[in-house]
Formats: sequence, structure tokens, C-alpha cells
Amino acid sequence: MYSHGCRDSQRQYDTPTVDAGMDKNLDCTTTSTTIGTTAIGGNTYSWSPSTGLNATNIAEPTASPSSSTTYTVTVTGSNGCTATDVVTVNVNTTPPTVDAGMDKDLDCTTTSTTIGTTAIGGNT
Repeated sequence: MYSHGCRDSQRQYDTPTVDAGMDKNLDCTTTSTTIGTTAIGGNTYSWSPSTGLNATNIAEPTASPSSSTTYTVTVTGSNGCTATDVVTVNVNTTPPTVDAGMDKDLDCTTTSTTIGTTAIGGNT
């Protein structure tokens, strides 16, 4: 979190609280996520880049980027002071590896068989 421009020649002003939230991961089944945290009254919010966001002027936009993106939120308090934070939304749309195993033949004496291979970590 970074604070900017909250001091003048006579006094120090409070910086607004800013939290872009935890980094998030998207994949083939989870294609959007909410970033940011609950709005604080009197603050305004500005997110960039706008790519993949449903709104850029709210505290908790929905992010649906097509590739991994780092978003920056700038919060401006009612006193004009600003603070920024970043969150990264990682996108992994690589399909899982699929292998049903070797072809098997069934006949009148072999009426069933087991198919498949050893599980690949992370796949279900």
C-alpha cells in the first residue's frame, strides 16, 4: 500500500485505507472473481487497467481477464489524500492432460477390464 500527497506545510493528513485484496487464480471453470474489499464511506475508487473489469469506480469490481493481469486500485479519501494497492489475477486456461490408458479388447471369455492410468496431480 502506498500513500501520496497527504502533507502540506502545516499538517499531516490521514491517508485512506486501501486493500486490493489477495491475489486470485482463474482457470477453465472459474472464469471471474471479485477483487478489492468493502467500500468505506467517503472514499472514491479507481481501478486500472480497465481490461476485464465490470466497473472501474467501485470498491469491489468483478475481474474476468483473458490473461494474467495486475490491477491497481487508487483510493481517494474525502480529504483528497490518495493511497494505492495492487492485486494480481492469474489466468491458467491450459486444459488438463487426459489419458484413458491403452486400448483393451473384450471377448466372450474376457468380459470386463479396468481402464485408466495413474492419477495426475491436481486433476480430478
